[in-house]
Amino acid sequence: MKDKIFEPFFRLKETEKQKGTGIDLALSRSLVQLHKGTLEIKPPENGMNVFCIVMPLNPT
Repeated sequence: MKDKIFEPFFRLKETEKQKGTGIDLALSRSLVQLHKGTLEIKPPENGMNVFCIVMPLNPT
């Protein structure tokens, strides 16, 4: 499930309160990867998911 959330248009659930297309995480990961970085999801802390972006200091 962790890797699936980065697929375009993937949504965990459809509700009235949570609107959107499901493209945000896929687009974010693509942009980070273009800069030779990584975007990962970490185990929940205090009930909230934590996303970690790691970018190189000097991409070549």
